[in-house]
Amino acid sequence: MKKGVLLLCMMCFAFITQVQAQVVKSYEFVRTYTEDEMEGVLQDFIGGVSDNLPFPLETIIQLLAIDYAVDVYRVLYNTPHPVHGTIQASGLISVPQGLSGCGLATAIYQHGTTFSNTGVPSALSVEHNIGVILSASGYVSVMPDYIGLGDSEYMHPYVHAKSEATAGIDLLRATRELSEELDFMLNDQLFIYGYSQGGHGAMALFKEIETNHADEFTVTAAAPMSGPYNMSEIQAEVMWEEYSSPNYLPYVLMSYQSVYPELLSEFKVIFTEEFATLNDFQGDSEAFFTILRELNVPKVPSKMLLQSVLDDFKNDPDHPFRIALRDNDLYDWEPKADMYLMGCCDDEQVMFENTTFTYDHLKAKGIENVQMSDFCENFGQLGFLGHGGCVPFCLLFGKQFFDNRRTGSDCFVGLNDDKIKPLGIYPNPTRDVVNVISTAKNTNNAIVKISNVAGQVVKTYTQLVPNYNQFDLSDLNPGVYMLQMESADGHYAGKVVVYE
Repeated sequence: MKKGVLLLCMMCFAFITQVQAQVVKSYEFVRTYTEDEMEGVLQDFIGGVSDNLPFPLETIIQLLAIDYAVDVYRVLYNTPHPVHGTIQASGLISVPQGLSGCGLATAIYQHGTTFSNTGVPSALSVEHNIGVILSASGYVSVMPDYIGLGDSEYMHPYVHAKSEATAGIDLLRATRELSEELDFMLNDQLFIYGYSQGGHGAMALFKEIETNHADEFTVTAAAPMSGPYNMSEIQAEVMWEEYSSPNYLPYVLMSYQSVYPELLSEFKVIFTEEFATLNDFQGDSEAFFTILRELNVPKVPSKMLLQSVLDDFKNDPDHPFRIALRDNDLYDWEPKADMYLMGCCDDEQVMFENTTFTYDHLKAKGIENVQMSDFCENFGQLGFLGHGGCVPFCLLFGKQFFDNRRTGSDCFVGLNDDKIKPLGIYPNPTRDVVNVISTAKNTNNAIVKISNVAGQVVKTYTQLVPNYNQFDLSDLNPGVYMLQMESADGHYAGKVVVYE
């Protein structure tokens, strides 16, 4: 096993040291999203990821504070492959209109799992809307496809930390190269986020920048969402039981064989006869997806594998596949920038223990600048928050986390630190109970005051909980009322209409 570890380290070193002077190969304008189209953009995104949105679209729009039209560009650029040297990758960048003279913050989004070569931001997948939404509030959004997806050859290295990170770093470089030509200015603020595989990719990019590229980029804040940060233990355990996404197992195995060829050279025949078309697979992502669509993958993923392979993996803590998985664990490091870990305990795809374990591990190391939210705690009463249902909460609170750390100027709409932040209020109008969503996490000594149009306070509430509260307004006369919340996290406000 020592030989395997040595080979792995040598491969990683070679991968790190590849540098390109010119990153951009080409770019093309894709389209403009007008301000009037943004509600549709948000609706398309939410409808594409969540089966049952537990609160109205209007509430989300209130909280996102969309102010600008957005131009979108597809980019081809150079980036390293861990085996094949420099290759082409693709991605998308989106830029807010009307801010050419302002230094803009960069927000890079790492996308989630796709089983289609075109299910990526540059092909305008549902997730590209996330970047568009952030750009509509003044960010330059950067969205890599990763290598092996989009306009990139070879097998996509699924949940492979190093290539997720370098694909992001090189698209950030490409964005800098294009800034003058596309007439936008960047400041030095960088925000990193991503969901599912993208949560893993966001953490990988965050770690890679702070560990190896701190002289080039400074991370302002990162928000990894629902990612498998403990690949070798917590996430690996799903292979032994019924699992909602069993296709993930062959995806990981084929991917790791493509990027750890020396380490896994003895493991070309690992699948049972029923799945033998995957043994010694040498194709690209599209060929893999084609094969996988023809297979009836069992709900218990490990049933795809030969018993001898399973026995060796179980009994050998330094099995080569275990070594490869450990190389992609992302919980054991010391982040310097603020980090917000998010997810939902109901997640049936990426075990939420990945998030809690990572948070506890970092806290035990004395890392104070990390916080965590399980949205089941405050929103579970609104419905089942599975992998898709968790996304809107992560988007809302992740964006607010970034907004609270983004420096502003007179160029922007509402970026001053003392700005009143919006409350999400529904149903609105109401005749009795109103639900109020805020991004306040610290509600110790917080207070909500409800005032009529004359400015008279008609109700006061204390003993609030973070994020979500419910108030009974059934005894108020019909009319328009202002809700104001003061907390340690800032001032929040919104209007509600009470009717008979």
